[in-house]
Amino acid sequence: MSIPDFSDVSKPMDGRTGIPAPILTTRMPVPAFSDIAKPSNDLLNKDFYHVTAATLDVKLKTPNGVNLNVKGKQGFDGATSGSVEGKYTVQPQGNFINLISVAIPMPLSLRQHLLLALQAYPGSNDRPNINHVLMQYRIKSGITITQGWTTTNNLDTKFEAENVIAQGVKAEVQSLFNPKSGSKGQKLNLFFKNPSTNARAFLDYAPGGNINALVDAVVGHDGFLLGAEAGYDVQRAAITRYSAALGYQTPMFTASLAATNNMSIMAASYYQKV
Repeated sequence: MSIPDFSDVSKPMDGRTGIPAPILTTRMPVPAFSDIAKPSNDLLNKDFYHVTAATLDVKLKTPNGVNLNVKGKQGFDGATSGSVEGKYTVQPQGNFINLISVAIPMPLSLRQHLLLALQAYPGSNDRPNINHVLMQYRIKSGITITQGWTTTNNLDTKFEAENVIAQGVKAEVQSLFNPKSGSKGQKLNLFFKNPSTNARAFLDYAPGGNINALVDAVVGHDGFLLGAEAGYDVQRAAITRYSAALGYQTPMFTASLAATNNMSIMAASYYQKV
């Protein structure tokens, strides 16, 4: 075994080589703005204080891939509500149409991000300079369809698609309908995630025609988090809410400082696994 350098005396040794072993660090994903203080909030709301008197959550999966979820809850005032939800993911599909043979090269990055794209393939041995150009319509990650029914006789339908515009972008279209009173509004939700960013946008279209928007984003680097949130009323052309938060997270503990309700309420939290 070789003698370590003075600065490496306290580092763990690799038994086979005698070289100081690398210290492995776990990069935690950047949470959404509402989840910066989630460990502390769950500790209070789920372990010590329950917001409902009783809850029921049953999850099942059928042989053909449909996920069923039955939920129910009873408040402290005695009111009971529930819902039945089914979720199914349509597998990726695509249609290919052979259009013409022509020597037109196409960048790979362009073909990956377009739903409707011209795609070039190398020609055969007898015609090496000819590329077959195809028009392809494809759904890369499939579409998830969720249909729910609540005890208030509301039908909740949601369509989800991932990587629709670029890698890491998820889109949701949600519609709430009551067979007796008609439409209860529609929602468009957009999500973007990568190793250092978590951004979301929620657009709510009310039956009266008003549109409310809520946008939040969190950026992270080496465990440090910085997030902000803003709400906007399109009909009044006014900002309805804004918040900001700072945080730091590791696999063993998290700490956060948030200013909510238009920066009028300050909340600090600390959570550690013992």
